[in-house]
Amino acid sequence: MEQKQPDVVDIFAVEERPGAVVFALAVCLGALVLLAQMDEQTKWLKGAALLVQPRFWPGLCLAGFAFFALCHFISTWTRHRKSRQYSFLPPDELANWARPTEYALYFMAYVFLVPQLGYLPTTLLALPALVFRLGYRSPSKLMASMLVGLCTVVVFKTLLQVRIPGGRWYEFLPDGLRNLLILYF
Repeated sequence: MEQKQPDVVDIFAVEERPGAVVFALAVCLGALVLLAQMDEQTKWLKGAALLVQPRFWPGLCLAGFAFFALCHFISTWTRHRKSRQYSFLPPDELANWARPTEYALYFMAYVFLVPQLGYLPTTLLALPALVFRLGYRSPSKLMASMLVGLCTVVVFKTLLQVRIPGGRWYEFLPDGLRNLLILYF
């Protein structure tokens, strides 16, 4: 009886994906930008040993990151040229990459609205809006998101005493209520 040999899998065979060259280039450039910022972001202490320098370990990590990012870019570029793909970034892949920016814009709107409306009202508006955007339409889900928002505000402002600016409209409230909202909500 003949034994069947298992299929040999080439672990180095990489399927070329759309946008891989653009992603590899972006990672490589990002690593180089971070490496270029080392002088401004870290210190070099005179007379200190090399291994205890504040700049040494971050510099070593960023140099390694830049080196391996460059290796990744070169290998991706070579595979791309061998596969004879002519499109670096097809439009459907660009649309996939752009989808998360929607949520980044929501976050920026939230950050902008907190000083205007206050932490509690903005959170109580933003969480149900995000839950609704994600496709949950039932009143119980929307109420649960408001409860999560209220608990989040209570934990951050009341228990952890994180200082978050009060909303501008708090100025129009009576003194006692305004102080209560600014301190705890």
